[in-house]
Amino acid sequence: MPRLDRPVQFQSGASYGASHVAGDDPSSVAARCQVRRTVETAVHSRPAPLPESSTNSDAAGTVGAAARGKGLGTAAIVARTSHSPEAPTHRTIRGMKSNTSMQDLSVPSVLCPFPVTYDGAAARRADEEIVSWALSLDLFPGQRTELNGYRFGTFAAFTHPDAVDHDHLMLAARNMTALFAADDHYCDEGIEGVHLAASASRLAGSLTAQENGSRLPDCPSIEGFVGSDPVARALRETAEHITRLGTPTQVGRLRHETTATFLAMAAENAWRIAGHAPDPAEYLAHRKYNGAMACLALIDVVGGYELPARDWEEPGVRSLSLAASLMIMLVNDLYSVAKESADIGSHSLPTVLSARHGWSLERSMCATGELHDSLMRAYLRLEPDVARHASPELARYLAGLRHWMRGNLEWHTLTGRHNHRAGRPTPKTGPHGPAHNRIKADVPYSAAAGVCPHCGDRHNPATAVA
Repeated sequence: MPRLDRPVQFQSGASYGASHVAGDDPSSVAARCQVRRTVETAVHSRPAPLPESSTNSDAAGTVGAAARGKGLGTAAIVARTSHSPEAPTHRTIRGMKSNTSMQDLSVPSVLCPFPVTYDGAAARRADEEIVSWALSLDLFPGQRTELNGYRFGTFAAFTHPDAVDHDHLMLAARNMTALFAADDHYCDEGIEGVHLAASASRLAGSLTAQENGSRLPDCPSIEGFVGSDPVARALRETAEHITRLGTPTQVGRLRHETTATFLAMAAENAWRIAGHAPDPAEYLAHRKYNGAMACLALIDVVGGYELPARDWEEPGVRSLSLAASLMIMLVNDLYSVAKESADIGSHSLPTVLSARHGWSLERSMCATGELHDSLMRAYLRLEPDVARHASPELARYLAGLRHWMRGNLEWHTLTGRHNHRAGRPTPKTGPHGPAHNRIKADVPYSAAAGVCPHCGDRHNPATAVA
């Protein structure tokens, strides 16, 4: 398979505003958050096939130029967003745990001014192979009739358009599939036999599956656990895969971030067991570690290069990585409210805000979108400073963060994991689609006086930490 490089089109902030303000509804936040009260029935079906490819053609700059050491530059703050490869149509979500439980709510558009870039043929091939791999490991036995529509291979293609080849792309697909499996088998899905009281133990027990290579002998029963548990086998095969393609530093990086992910998962399950409703700040403190960082750790491996440890751990780079991770997880929160099984219960920022403030789910989803956009604006302000003296490897990694944020959003609008599931409502994007490009902040729709713009909570000035 040829390299999957695609140009990213940038334009300066000055020209951007003039081209994009025209035609925007002045009350854009209210418009994209408005409730659609038409009743729609979610149809259980596999999403339509994706087109062969999707990319902009009017290039004003390329990631390739940045990768050659030129950096992203000031003009790289804003990128024109291409048209979605599959325009979202009617995606409804029924209000949950709020006063609007019988209404159809719209998922707000979020700020994500990056192009959609991917290889359609590579996505389809990865979709087919990842389903076969999951079935061979006995993953998701309660969801087998739906597994084809989840499109984990397409997720990998959306988020890693610079993959060296199919083998590297499948590393990303296997890693995210293993993480989804850990979530479903150990934490979230009653249909997969989740036992909350044992979830932390199972997560901790699976850590040994990430150890690959020569080491002192373990008790045979420990390896027996890896062989008998589908999630542990998936993690072990992923560890073997990255060991073959990456360096020891990269292997250790994935192991570290996966361990942090499992710790965050265990914390969420502890809330469920205790019946604890976290406040927004407590929820957000853990959310940035709950899944995405263990995927972002593979950006350089899948791209065929190594981001030096000094760059990975540099404070500015770490800040961008964690911010990207949190925005990725907030998008997941918006689209997964309807998916989470009622028998297990779920935590998401919309449900946390509703519980904290007594807000309707509609208002809490809009507030979540606004928090995402505020974080994205901060990200876009910091990014050029970090990129100014970036090495070629760091420039590619920063481009990879952009691919991940936009690819994640695109996948959430079409995957069968969140759309058209039998017995569960389907999220519906607002009238402006899944993404908008308004860099300038709108007048807050849901925030009120005294509400923190970072977590949506009301802090006591006497005790709040700056």
